[in-house]
Amino acid sequence: MEKRYKIKKDVRGYFGESAQKEVGTLKFWKESYTVGIEILEEVPRVYIKSGITNNNGDSTSIKGWGSSPKEGRFDFSVVVQDMEHKEYESTKLPEIMDEIQKVLNRFFTY
Repeated sequence: MEKRYKIKKDVRGYFGESAQKEVGTLKFWKESYTVGIEILEEVPRVYIKSGITNNNGDSTSIKGWGSSPKEGRFDFSVVVQDMEHKEYESTKLPEIMDEIQKVLNRFFTY
């Protein structure tokens, strides 16, 4: 499995929104943004990627707001690297969603 990286939190402000949400290989970072390993951090096996990625690798917008009904939408994908099909099939998605809901409730309250 090839390692993947994202920009370190303390230097994200120096980059545009697009680069701030990217996750890619070291080769990707060197070719696309001409940055070195010193400002990158390795992402763990499981990470969150902004937007919803389709089979072509294209992502949708990461957020949106609607007025009818009034709601905010924050789209993201959970990526699990190096995952066997058996592990994928045994994933307990409702339990994972329950845990994510607990974290979201800390940030968004009435």
